[in-house]
Amino acid sequence: MLFLPVRMFWHRLRRPFHSIHLDGRAALPMELWNYIFLHLDDDTLFVVAAVCRPFTELSIRIALISNGVTPPDLITGDITIPSCLLLHLHRGARFLPPIRNLSCVFEKTNLALHLGLLHKVVGWLENLQLNSVDLGFPSVPRGGKGKMDRLLDSSQHHLFYKIVRDMVRPTWRDVMLITERNSLRCYSFDVFTYLVSDEIKVPKHLAQSSQDTFPVEKITSLNLYFHRERSYTLRPFTMLVVNGSTMERPLRSLTLGYSRAYGHKDKSRLSSTQLSAMLPKLTLPHLRTLTVITSRIKPRALGDFLARHPQIEYLRDMRLPAPSELGLFIQSPPVSHSFQKVEAATIKNLLALLTATASSLPRTICVPFTKKEVPAHPALFQYLSQRNIPTELELSIPAYKHRRVRKFAEADFELAKTLHCVDAVSVLCLTFTHAATILPWLGALPALSETVFIAKYYLDMDLRELLPLARASLPGINIRVGRWVDAHAPRLH
Repeated sequence: MLFLPVRMFWHRLRRPFHSIHLDGRAALPMELWNYIFLHLDDDTLFVVAAVCRPFTELSIRIALISNGVTPPDLITGDITIPSCLLLHLHRGARFLPPIRNLSCVFEKTNLALHLGLLHKVVGWLENLQLNSVDLGFPSVPRGGKGKMDRLLDSSQHHLFYKIVRDMVRPTWRDVMLITERNSLRCYSFDVFTYLVSDEIKVPKHLAQSSQDTFPVEKITSLNLYFHRERSYTLRPFTMLVVNGSTMERPLRSLTLGYSRAYGHKDKSRLSSTQLSAMLPKLTLPHLRTLTVITSRIKPRALGDFLARHPQIEYLRDMRLPAPSELGLFIQSPPVSHSFQKVEAATIKNLLALLTATASSLPRTICVPFTKKEVPAHPALFQYLSQRNIPTELELSIPAYKHRRVRKFAEADFELAKTLHCVDAVSVLCLTFTHAATILPWLGALPALSETVFIAKYYLDMDLRELLPLARASLPGINIRVGRWVDAHAPRLH
């Protein structure tokens, strides 16, 4: 006598093939199923996707198309979806064509659930040649007075920290972090020493200064780029770009390198090979200012980056001079560029930058007035004396100790008299007292019509001391004062 399970298995094997009953899917052509599925909402499509594999493939495609994903996007693998469709991708991403670039916009509702689903989807798709992930965190309206709440408020910081840390956790992969403050190479456990929050506690020996960090609550987008190619000089890495693809608080300033003060040694730990691999992946539509600190960047890679970003207006070369030549800053400046402002840490680099950008004829030129660069001023002023377009000079005056005033020689005033193109000057200084040292030289400029004094520490006592001296030294010239807000946005008064 056979046991019951064995008898059931035996009878099932003896069952004739023609007695297998179909479930009715073959009764209708797939074109008709397409028409039926087009009338279902996203929630119903998610339920139908659990029936069988053909229904899973069809329901996911219909859900993506109904949310703005076109058939060509499905072929190329560029998918942009709302976060509610992550449930569909988590269930049937393996049945779709390979997804190369995934963009997801999150909502306030179910943010914790959708972040967890994104981590699982990325973990699955990363093995299928996923190139990039774009996370959007737009602000949500609050009330009826136009007020907005940030999506990544303090209640979501721990979850955001866990998800991002898990997506960049592999120890064999470097992490390249790019914010508006710096660009550097770090490890996965170092990311949130630069992306800071009051809710995330960082050990004191890893804490960074406030000028090098970026608050998590101000993040409106986070781009992850995966580089898998391995070579002798380059390991796979994950690149994180903060606010690179958003209209709200976009990334307008990019710094290639990391230094707590411009002019010091670059501490970004980025090699030339890593920079050459990173720059082609970067596309920043709102970029306006480019600062170069590292001297390890290749001119060709930087030239290609500038060609893809013709909207850049402010170019800064803050590299330190080396004993040997650093090479050209850019190989061939794009014709379509219209640089409005250029700056360099040294006069030598500034002359090279002016020569490279001669076709765009920048309006504003930042001149360092440090003690080391003063002997090189004659070469710069001789070059500027040949310009025939209106030019604005931005002078950075150092803080002299014990109020020691720099004495100008007769040759300095003779060179100033040759600058007929200079019609405006902005003086950047620590306090208004330090700006008084430049007044005799400004009075020698023949075409000067406007002068702006911008101080980091805006003291009324220093201002009352400067204005009478400025009006006496610069008669008939429009004089304005301002407060130093940040490196690119002084507040004028």
